[in-house]
Amino acid sequence: MQLDQIKSLFNNALAAIDIDSEKEINLEIPKNPDHGDLSTNIAMTLTKLLKKQPRDIAQLIIDNLKYDKTLIDSVSIAGPGFINLKFSNEYYRREYQKVIIAGNDFGRSDSAKGKKLNVEYVSVNPTGLLHLGHGRNAAIGDTIANLYEWQGWEVTREYYFNNAGNQMNNLAKSIYARYLHLLGYDDFPFPDDGYHGDYIKDIAKDIIDKIGEKYIEDSE
Repeated sequence: MQLDQIKSLFNNALAAIDIDSEKEINLEIPKNPDHGDLSTNIAMTLTKLLKKQPRDIAQLIIDNLKYDKTLIDSVSIAGPGFINLKFSNEYYRREYQKVIIAGNDFGRSDSAKGKKLNVEYVSVNPTGLLHLGHGRNAAIGDTIANLYEWQGWEVTREYYFNNAGNQMNNLAKSIYARYLHLLGYDDFPFPDDGYHGDYIKDIAKDIIDKIGEKYIEDSE
């Protein structure tokens, strides 16, 4: 039984007492589990219209509420006029059965079939190291994309990074300076806007391990 079906039960009960059958029915989960599984304040919203106490309106609605008693165990009035519903064990048994039958497709929908969506995430600065935040955003971004796909969207995942411009120039100059420093040229000036992280030294050392002193002569 879906929320729309439960709302329909209430709208039918309202229609039976000559109330607009398209009235919005708000359903919430009670904070106190003892109050049931779902609750609505519909009776309290009708006090001005019917000029009656909300608990009396609630009872009137319940008297006209036609529902499957194998699925709804009880319908009661609480507080100033809330109507509480408690589902039966049979209801949960049927819902669990649906979950088991659906298996890995549980929750899948084609409600957005034919629609396209672009999800961009993990915008990385190529001049710095990846960190925990990037991993977190990757997990969140991919999960969001998965959820949209499960609703039928045609999803494009875009991993964006900027590998051009002055930042990259400063990165290259920083690596070159550390490259020369590691080769003994300690007086070579480090760029004012250079990157000082240890990873710059690691990259420079890797270059030395692979090509040696090939780039001692400074050139573009």
